[in-house]
Amino acid sequence: MKNMYSKIKFILLLSFLLVLNLSFDGVSKAPKSKKVDITCYTYFTVKDKYGNALPGVNIVKVGTRTGTVTDADGKATLPYTPGGSNDYLIFMVGFKSVTVTREVACYQTFFVMLEDDVDGSMDNSWIENSYYDL
Repeated sequence: MKNMYSKIKFILLLSFLLVLNLSFDGVSKAPKSKKVDITCYTYFTVKDKYGNALPGVNIVKVGTRTGTVTDADGKATLPYTPGGSNDYLIFMVGFKSVTVTREVACYQTFFVMLEDDVDGSMDNSWIENSYYDL
């Protein structure tokens, strides 16, 4: 009986030590430092002088190859990377181009109105059409 009692005592002691080891295992290890990646964005909303959204407007960060095109609602988003120029060129065929300068802030929104690049009339325009026989 005494031998059985000592075996039970030994098993309980081992179980206690195992539970104790598992509970302090997480405390003994220092947490790994995580690199925090903060990505900032520049938002654009582009409309014409009548307030209509302009899809397909080109937006390019000056001096880089970073750019985008507005969606059907005239909206676009570009990730902001520090360094280089803070100017953005906004252009579309038939409209005057606009350059805007970004402030030093993580998130910034531009509301841009593009003006027509033509006078809107066809009075002084000539349309020529020629056919040639070969």
